[in-house]
Amino acid sequence: MSVGVRDLVLLALGYAVFGYAFSGGPAAVATTLAALMTPVAALAAALSWRELRPALYRGGRLALAAVPAATAALYASFLAGEAAAVALGMERELREAWGMLRGVPHAALTLAVVSAAEEVYWRGWLQARALAGLRHPWLASALLYALAHVASGSLLLVAAALVAGLILGVTARRAGVLAAAAAHYAWLMVMLQSAEARAATAPASAPT
Repeated sequence: MSVGVRDLVLLALGYAVFGYAFSGGPAAVATTLAALMTPVAALAAALSWRELRPALYRGGRLALAAVPAATAALYASFLAGEAAAVALGMERELREAWGMLRGVPHAALTLAVVSAAEEVYWRGWLQARALAGLRHPWLASALLYALAHVASGSLLLVAAALVAGLILGVTARRAGVLAAAAAHYAWLMVMLQSAEARAATAPASAPT
């Protein structure tokens, strides 16, 4: 399937939303993405519903096992990345990454909206429709997802987005976009609890 002008416009909208979200500082990222990514994802879904619908749920026992497996893989990859970042002296970037989860208004709802919108857009419309003609659309969508995080100015976030994009892309391809969205949300909630626990036990001036 070829990529048309409509697809390029939708991709540009996604990049614009991410660029704007990161421009407001760590604390505003989640709420901005929830507010702006949702209509973009809804538009993308409406324009590609025929291709997106069968990609939402692949069915079978794999779909049930995929969510906890992907969530565990996402969290394990973040912990490994965190250890590597500390070893490389990237504590400031770590603080900014954790800061994106602290103080999010109505966090459970906001992160659910972000997870659903991102997966419908990146792993749904982009992977299942716009990139469907490629041999490995999940790999291409992960690269484009990571590229959207360049606007953050954080190499750590770009690397984390690449790994997350690969895990979620494979999950969406094997188990469906809904499974990827559920894993994305579960991962963010685990990260939120971890961020709050760290904030409660660490001195305010200490790297987290």
